Amino acid sequence: MFRIENFESIYNLIEKNDKVLSQKELAISRIRYALHPDYLFLMSKYLILDKRYYQSIDALLGSLKLDKDEFFLVKNNFEASKEELITKKIQVIGELFNIIGNKELSIEASKVTSTEERNNYVDKLSKLMPGVKLKKN
Repeated sequence: MFRIENFESIYNLIEKNDKVLSQKELAISRIRYALHPDYLFLMSKYLILDKRYYQSIDALLGSLKLDKDEFFLVKNNFEASKEELITKKIQVIGELFNIIGNKELSIEASKVTSTEERNNYVDKLSKLMPGVKLKKN
């Protein structure tokens, strides 16, 4: 699911609810990948472990925005997330909106089936959540 090998092991730690080891591995990866779209997804998943749902949504939205930013990706020698992972991001963000009680955005996420719909959804979230701005290096 990930282009960076180490990210798969971090994901597995998070899925096992291993907060200590996953936090340690995320901290090590942060140095090189703090704004990598896949890293932000992993941070989002970690934040869910701590029940920091709003911060998790912010991280996911940032991740989805960076997946669309070709200039940023090339400049930092990053690749966009694999399609499978982008689909997972939309699924997770929908689950998070459901948890916080925003059924409308949760339902909209579940209806995203194409790249165009995904881009429209991300654009809508960006307008609704203007505080989520990325300081891209």
